[in-house]
Amino acid sequence: RSLVFTDLDTDRYELGGTITFTSASVESNIRFYSIFFLNDFYEIIGSELTSVAKGSVTMNYTFANGFVLPSGSAYLSILARNDDGVALVVNGKTTPLIDIAVPLNPPITVHFIDEDHGAGEIGGRVTVQRAADESDVTAYTCYYGMAAAAIQANKKSPTPVATYYVSGLSSSFATFVIPSHTPIPSGATHFLAFTMNADGEIRTGLSVGIVDRTDVYPVVTVSSVQFTDIDLDMSDIGGPVIWYEPANTAGLTEYSVYMAVDASGTLRKYLGNVSVGQTIFSLPVNTYRYTGTLLYTHLIVYARNFYGLALTGLALEIVDRALPLAVVTDISFTDLDPVLGQITGTVAWTAPINPALPTHFSSFAVYMAESTDAMASASQYMGNATLPTTSLTVPSGTDISNFTQLVVYTRNVAGQALVGSAISLVDLWFPIEHVDWLHFFDQDLGVDELGGAVEWTEPASTHMVHFYRTYFEESDGTRSLVGDVPVGNIRQIVPFNTRMGNFSRVIVVAANVAGEALVHSNVSIVDRTAESCPSNVGHHHTSASWRLVAGPVSSMWRVRAIRFYEDALCSIRLPTISVSWPRKPQQTAGEPFANPPDPRNLHEVFKVQSERYVWDNGTKLPNDAADAPWWSSGSPCDDLFNSTGTSVEFDPDVSACFLGFNWLSDSFIKDGRVIGSTGISLPTEQKVHCIEIEQSETSGEFSQYIGLQWYDAPRMNYKTLMQQRVSSGGFLEMAFQPVLAAECAEVNRSR
Repeated sequence: RSLVFTDLDTDRYELGGTITFTSASVESNIRFYSIFFLNDFYEIIGSELTSVAKGSVTMNYTFANGFVLPSGSAYLSILARNDDGVALVVNGKTTPLIDIAVPLNPPITVHFIDEDHGAGEIGGRVTVQRAADESDVTAYTCYYGMAAAAIQANKKSPTPVATYYVSGLSSSFATFVIPSHTPIPSGATHFLAFTMNADGEIRTGLSVGIVDRTDVYPVVTVSSVQFTDIDLDMSDIGGPVIWYEPANTAGLTEYSVYMAVDASGTLRKYLGNVSVGQTIFSLPVNTYRYTGTLLYTHLIVYARNFYGLALTGLALEIVDRALPLAVVTDISFTDLDPVLGQITGTVAWTAPINPALPTHFSSFAVYMAESTDAMASASQYMGNATLPTTSLTVPSGTDISNFTQLVVYTRNVAGQALVGSAISLVDLWFPIEHVDWLHFFDQDLGVDELGGAVEWTEPASTHMVHFYRTYFEESDGTRSLVGDVPVGNIRQIVPFNTRMGNFSRVIVVAANVAGEALVHSNVSIVDRTAESCPSNVGHHHTSASWRLVAGPVSSMWRVRAIRFYEDALCSIRLPTISVSWPRKPQQTAGEPFANPPDPRNLHEVFKVQSERYVWDNGTKLPNDAADAPWWSSGSPCDDLFNSTGTSVEFDPDVSACFLGFNWLSDSFIKDGRVIGSTGISLPTEQKVHCIEIEQSETSGEFSQYIGLQWYDAPRMNYKTLMQQRVSSGGFLEMAFQPVLAAECAEVNRSR
């Protein structure tokens, strides 16, 4: 009917105390009462703790202190039982299990210095450094103690000197103020400090002895304390601590050196001592300035005699000298010296966020070096840049020697950072290459007007070429810039209606940031007008076999549709019907592949069997239906010769992916009309002047170059008609001299 339990064991995860419960109102089917632990879901944990025979109205069971609480326990439950078993939990009596637990972690340190010189009286501050883990701490308490052991039994009084709650503390320690002229309680020898929470105080805290300082302690101090940190690691210090002795050293025995969190000596830490007559203490390097999260900010030197330390010492704020840790980013340098083996230009970089002392940096040092570590290899110091400057000019004619890197380091008064940032040193000079096969066909038919594309092939080596520059040149050498295109391009567009004037040549020169090559390529300008329009503006290449060539494709080449046109204006579509098309004869009646009513996989259109496949170098791979309606190469289109990662122009002849078509016909033609089938499909030559292709728009699934080739049957090889670089997927149109075709078409119709 009722259940009561109070935990009297103050250790976490341990129980102690007495369970008291009353019997059921009707006990006819009950022999015992069993005690169980339950989890959060009211499920029994383990076996019964014990059982109590019925017979009394009020019964109890006592846990001895130190009973280990089963893992996951959340409730205590009393269940009735008989020979047939135990009652269901829902029919028992249950109470939440409250584990009374005092803090696990004591304060880190406790410190007290008597600032009252009266005998039998004290005054000052008891400074308690907060616990490293305060997850179960809500307050700190301080008591007078009668022994060094900080336990409950040694408290002089159950009433604390004071209690400070964690929520009200703003620093890493709690300070208990002892007013001046406070009489030392009889029998008190120590201050005892404890952590506390709602369940009580930690079992064992920390203590500090009460030393009643009187006039028998030293009252003199040293003067002019000096310290220079020679340890260049952050948060570590080391070096000589120097001072002057007091004028009167009578009775003094030594000088003691401490670190403290302030100039008053709070939470001071002993470092060492020297005898009177000596004024230098060697602080070892790697002396760490922290205890937990507590930072020591001052060095203090105290005079000492037979009785102990002086009440006050002379403090010096610590200046932690440390090398910079930050490194610069985004280093850039472009050599502007055209002479081989020499450099000039500006080294620039982005400064990192500048931390506070001691690793604060104030300047930058720049080196040429044979490796990215200028201090571990042959190097040459180039100069220093003081903040806020983030660049350094390299003088003209600087000899590059064998150096391969430019390295930038941060610096401060302690020295130079151990790690810098580097960039490869590139000695640029004028290109020595020139383009080949320079060509310009004027497609603007206006008199004294030019327009069209200047085209060329790139030189075999382009490592010194950054871009190509196109000029129009007059007979006296006067030039006019048309434009620049980056290396990797083979075309410069001349806008239509460009005035020809006295220009006689087109010049293309390779260039880089150092300047232009001393050699160039040129071609004469021919101003084509309406009178010079050819009767046939197309090409003369006929073939029954044409193919599309794909450039680099990193994942797989995916194509939705391809359309072939007889004219350069993309208006007369060539019939392209699947060889497996059921209708005979093979003519333009039916559904041409070039314009399907819905998207189709190419392998679906040209299939003979019912299955669909992806082909990889002659191997059939299963094709997921989710790929439809795309034709897919099934693997990347890549090789050793074509790569967008190099400056080499696309070469269709060495590409890894092709999509070829053969034109066949079994049509029987009479008087220009198809009247039946011959029963035999034979190659029929076609002229392709325009193609349209729809590629995937997903990166890695569209070709970055597209070329159109025709098969030269007598020479038994494919030749390239046109090619184009592709920057994005989707729809692409390529035509053979479309502008000339458009302009001359009107002229030819009027002739």
